[in-house]
Amino acid sequence: MSREQLPATLAGLEAPPARRSRLRWTPVALLAGAALLLLVQVVYSALPAQPPAILAAAPVVATSSASSTAAHRTPAPTPTPTPTATPTPTPTDTNPLAMTPEQRDRTRAELEDLGAHLPTGVSLRAPAAWARWAGATPSYARDIDGCPHIAARMAKSLGGGRWTYVFGTMPQSGCTWVPVPWIPNQPTAQRFFVTVEFEQGPVQSLLTRPTYCAGGDISPALDVPDVAPGAVLSGCDDANGPNFQLSLPDAGGTGVWFLGASSGIDQTRYAPEDALLAVVDAARAVYG
Repeated sequence: MSREQLPATLAGLEAPPARRSRLRWTPVALLAGAALLLLVQVVYSALPAQPPAILAAAPVVATSSASSTAAHRTPAPTPTPTPTATPTPTPTDTNPLAMTPEQRDRTRAELEDLGAHLPTGVSLRAPAAWARWAGATPSYARDIDGCPHIAARMAKSLGGGRWTYVFGTMPQSGCTWVPVPWIPNQPTAQRFFVTVEFEQGPVQSLLTRPTYCAGGDISPALDVPDVAPGAVLSGCDDANGPNFQLSLPDAGGTGVWFLGASSGIDQTRYAPEDALLAVVDAARAVYG
């Protein structure tokens, strides 16, 4: 009886190498190919139907040699316009308050007439005590202490009534008087006042310093040497009303006196010409 034949692994013998069959890997390859094809289809379906505009190639614009030459051609220079001269504005062009030619002519005629009525040989001398101020603003206990007392004389010269001092002092400034009653907030067109001023300094430059009218234009002036050497009469008859000022040198050579009278355009009680003559008379009585 022959021995029962056992498998090699049970018989203790090494098993022969297994054969590698191509058929066993075929399903795997087919499955992998199908998966890859499915993945490609999914990715392709996710892409937009048209490529994005940013990826589209920019169209090429053909540039002719003529247009290229024109682009690089140097532009012709623009001619520079010739500037035209700007006319210098007159006072009437810049300020409606400036005197018209008719007003200036009227003012000059008024100065001529007033100058003919001014006294001659007027000599005013500043008090010696004013020298201590030497051009500085004085500091009195009361401003009126630097002013002359001329209210009663003004009233007498102008036909009665009463006058009063209102403000100011001298030197380096002036003192002001008005008819009674004094109305602090009185409209400018109704005001009337007179002033006596004295300013220390070089006489010639103070005498020739211009005065100004309402519109900012220089007031007409008239030399009146018969009143005093170097004396000047100036004034304006403008939108604010008539006003006049007499400038004359101090007899002691320390400065210049300024005597003035001003009226609002609607004030009719007093004439500034008469008031200036009264101020000159009053100042001579105190400082002459």
